[in-house]
Amino acid sequence: MALVNRMTARIDNITSARFRVVSEYYGGDVRGANIRQVVLVRAPSDLHVQILSPFGQTLQTLVANSDTLSWYDAENAMFYRGTPSPENIARLLPFHLTAADIVRVLLGGPPVDQMGYDPANYTLDWDRTAGRYHLVTPLASGDGHLELGVAHGDWTIVSAKRIDSAGEAVFELRTGDIASRGGFRIPTRLRLLITGDSPVDMSMEVESVEFDVPLPDTLFALEPPQGIDVLALD
Repeated sequence: MALVNRMTARIDNITSARFRVVSEYYGGDVRGANIRQVVLVRAPSDLHVQILSPFGQTLQTLVANSDTLSWYDAENAMFYRGTPSPENIARLLPFHLTAADIVRVLLGGPPVDQMGYDPANYTLDWDRTAGRYHLVTPLASGDGHLELGVAHGDWTIVSAKRIDSAGEAVFELRTGDIASRGGFRIPTRLRLLITGDSPVDMSMEVESVEFDVPLPDTLFALEPPQGIDVLALD
């Protein structure tokens, strides 16, 4: 489908990016916490997230590549490892997405790994009220569907909603304040909502971003500190 091609083509030439983000988090016992994060992404699927203390110390580190997801909670001396599946990532971050899709979404692209493979099953219309395209696709796996809102012209993702077989939204992404950064237009505000037994509402504001920065392989592999047991996520 031409729309999907335009959405992916706009980020194809970006090899990496470094984000500094401030998040406001509501979930579980945490209400309204302001969290600073450094987020490194490298195409196609490498992800490195550091959650920082108010003094700049690293409290938690999440690293994902095409094969492995690793998470080190320095506050509680816990280390977790598993496959980089949406289910595992959602246990640690409020993204029900693969690592590759998180990379795409932060750059304003579509969550391709969530989308069914046959464009013949997609439906596209124009939302006159919102002034954007409305794309509905089957899920790549599982029952339900994905609803995407797409801006006309710069083809950035405006919203994404994963709907289960009962018609309930289990994950929602909303983006805003699309702005030029380093000559490239990205969403500078994102809101992520997860429903269910452990609901989460997190807003993210991009403070700064650098594109095509050199990021060595060592940033996307994480080993447990000496004496720390590895707990399986799967």
